[in-house]
Amino acid sequence: MIKKILRWCTKGLVLSEIMILNFFILLSILSKSDQIILISPDLLTKFNSPLKAFLFQYISIAFAGILFGLANYIFSVDAIPRLLQFVLHFLSIFFIWTILSLLCHWINFGFTFLLYFLIFFILYLVVYFILLTIEKINIAKVNKKINYINSKKRT
Repeated sequence: MIKKILRWCTKGLVLSEIMILNFFILLSILSKSDQIILISPDLLTKFNSPLKAFLFQYISIAFAGILFGLANYIFSVDAIPRLLQFVLHFLSIFFIWTILSLLCHWINFGFTFLLYFLIFFILYLVVYFILLTIEKINIAKVNKKINYINSKKRT
């Protein structure tokens, strides 16, 4: 079980880094900047140092990534229907990401929160379906191996 939790946390950390990169790209595009924005100006002002602001943001993203990984536990509970797992996971991830976004000054509630939600939801769906596809491919590989082993036993 510990290995599984560590694997979830590692995946969460990697996925959070991917999502944050996409978030910064979208933020840069929406702000009509010709440069990528890696730290919000408000966070930079709060810390008065680009390095301190970046480190705070980096550590916050890493911690959130670990929480994202732990949120995946919901998918290992077979008694919960798949749709409810999806909804609970989405809400927990959205809550963690929103807190992270507020702490790092990426958004405020006055700034088109609906747009933020839509971007988040689209990115969540993309990552969810990629992971679901990978899971189905892995299941198919395991089933193929099992069928191969069973066919060898029969002969």
